[in-house]
Amino acid sequence: MNEKANPTRKRLVDAATKLFYAEGIGRVSVDAVAEKAGLTKRTLYY
Repeated sequence: MNEKANPTRKRLVDAATKLFYAEGIGRVSVDAVAEKAGLTKRTLYY
């Protein structure tokens, strides 16, 4: 894995975990995770 990707991945996982805990997995969108992580949806899929 690219070393630069690690901080981005951590931000993404942290954001998703917080949202899943607060709202439930079924109620969280990709857009919400990307926004909470401070990423674009495009970056999230890359």
